[in-house]
Amino acid sequence: MGTSEGTATTAAAVGSVATTLAVGATSLLALVNLHGPFGESRGPGLPTALGLALVAGLLTFVVVRAAARRSRGVLAVVLTLMVALGWVFLPRQIDVSESWVPRPNERSGCTGWSFRHYPPGTFDGSSVTYCIGLEQPIADG
Repeated sequence: MGTSEGTATTAAAVGSVATTLAVGATSLLALVNLHGPFGESRGPGLPTALGLALVAGLLTFVVVRAAARRSRGVLAVVLTLMVALGWVFLPRQIDVSESWVPRPNERSGCTGWSFRHYPPGTFDGSSVTYCIGLEQPIADG
């Protein structure tokens, strides 16, 4: 037996908002980026990121609501899967370069997809590398 209509809709709305925010932030990092597919132009990246976020949010709403209406066990599995996927797929800043400062230097690698981010229109910033996947420390050597 599933949950009530109100509980199913509430769970779906919460999951949908969380997914929309996560996909939107990740899409903005990847698409509104000097090293990204649109280069210097912010124009195409913003609506593309917004569209991806809205589609992901709508899909999440439909899936979570259907799972909640089916049974509480299925809802628990879907929500657990969403949290696990969110943990793995949210971008993390990683250090992939050697430091010239005499202090412990944590370098990291990425088991998934890594990309460099540099905001378009910025002339004096530094490029940041993000990892979508699991970060792994690299041994000195």
